Amino acid sequence: MSAVDDLFAEVGEPLLQEQLGDAVTYTDADGNASSVTAIVGEQELTDESIDDGRRHKRSREVVLFTDDVPTVSLRGTVTIDSEVWAIEAIESLTGVSATVRVVRDESAERSRPDYRRRT
Repeated sequence: MSAVDDLFAEVGEPLLQEQLGDAVTYTDADGNASSVTAIVGEQELTDESIDDGRRHKRSREVVLFTDDVPTVSLRGTVTIDSEVWAIEAIESLTGVSATVRVVRDESAERSRPDYRRRT
């Protein structure tokens, strides 16, 4: 690691965790859950049309502090406020943190009176 990385690990990381950190649960691909500190970004919502209605795709960026997590895997999940989010991408890894993009897909059926009623 560079001198900047060392300085950030010593001074910056604890300050960020204290000021901006939230408790989340990281679960690896083997199902091992760990309580970790993370900085959780705002949600972004994308809609796509499918045959049975629409699909909402919610995504957000999460910074996991790696002193709490041994390794971050694409097959892992992050639980935020009782909602399980799948890791879609690992955007960056440093000596002190891992920035990941997490997603949740939800279906929204078409909505109008008697939509599913057979005549």
